[in-house]
Order: sequence, then C-alpha cells, then structure tokens
Amino acid sequence: MKAALAVTVAFLAGLLVGLALPESLTQQILDLMKELVKSVFAEDPLQLAIRIFLNNARVILLMALLSPLVIVPALMVFANGVV
Repeated sequence: MKAALAVTVAFLAGLLVGLALPESLTQQILDLMKELVKSVFAEDPLQLAIRIFLNNARVILLMALLSPLVIVPALMVFANGVV
C-alpha cells in the first residue's frame, strides 16, 4: 500500500510540474509529439508493433535492473506525470 501511495504522489507531483510549465515549453513539447505521431503512423503496422514491443521491453528491463536504486523508477513515474 505504501508503494502505491508513493507512486501516486510521484505521478501527481509530475503532473503539477507539467501544469506549471511555461506556455512556450508546452507548445514545443506538443509540436514534438505531433511529429512523433505522424512518423509512427506512417510506418508499416507490423514495424510499429515491433517498435512498441521493443520499447516496452527496454523500459521494463531498465526498471527491473534499476529498481533497487528506487530513484530511477520514481523519476520515470514523475516524468510520465509531467508529460
């Protein structure tokens, strides 16, 4: 239960930071995300599925290897909140 609370707090903290970002930085992030979405959907569906799988596998491996450090998983959750 404590872990779920810690993850929730980290995500909400990231969300608050994301909401407090300057308008210009928010616009830059949105522009980059639009370009990323365009490039993703221009690909073959099989290539897209493979890229998503490999990215998720990489993140899971990183989380598993670095989870004893505690700070890395917390930073990942925080970053998801910011975005």
